[in-house]
Amino acid sequence: MVNCKSPLLELIELSITYPHTKQPIINSFSLKINRANIIGIIGDNGSGKTTLLKTIARLIPIYNGKIIYHTNKIGYVPENCMLCPYATAYDILYYNLKLAQIEHNIENRIDALLEQFNLTNYKHQKIATFSKGMRQRVAFAQAIAHDPELILLDEPYSGLDKTSKEIINNLIIEQNNRGCSFLISAHEIATNNFHYLIDLNKNDKLKQ
Repeated sequence: MVNCKSPLLELIELSITYPHTKQPIINSFSLKINRANIIGIIGDNGSGKTTLLKTIARLIPIYNGKIIYHTNKIGYVPENCMLCPYATAYDILYYNLKLAQIEHNIENRIDALLEQFNLTNYKHQKIATFSKGMRQRVAFAQAIAHDPELILLDEPYSGLDKTSKEIINNLIIEQNNRGCSFLISAHEIATNNFHYLIDLNKNDKLKQ
C-alpha cells in the first residue's frame, strides 16, 4: 500500500535568478510533493515553469533556498527532447536501461515499454522518421524505464494529436496508480487528474 503522505521532494523558499537578469525567475517558492501526487504547474511564458523543472532535475545547479530529495529515482521529459535521429526506439531504451544498470530481463522490459506506448511496430525504425507525438512517447518510455518515483513533464501535450495525448494521459494514470508522482508544466490542461494546480504567476494553489 502506498503511503501518499510520504514526501518525495521538498522545495523550501526556492529562488532562481539567471546571471543576466536582476529579477528572480522563481521567487521564494515552496512545495512538497508526496507519493502518488499529480501536480500541475501553469503560468505565462517566462513564469519559470521550465526553469523549475530543470532545477529539480539538477540541470540548473545555482539557486537560493533548499531542495530536499527523498528519492533519487526521478524521470524527466523536456518539451523538446533531443533524441538521436539515427538511433531506433529499441536503441534508446536499451542504452537507457544499461545506464540505469538494469540488466535483468532487458529485452522483455523493452518490449513491454514499446507496447505500453503503442510503438511495437516501430521498434527498429529510426527516430528521424517519427512524428513529434511518437518522439514524445519514446521520451516518456525512456523516462519511466527505470521505474522512477517522481516524473517531471515539461509541456507534455504541446503539439500532440488527440491519440498521443490519450496515450500519455493513460500512462500518467497507470504510473500514478503504482504510486508514482508527477510534476507537470503545461499551458494546456489536457487531463482532469491533477490533485492540484499551482499558478506560478501568483504562486497560488488553485485546485485540490
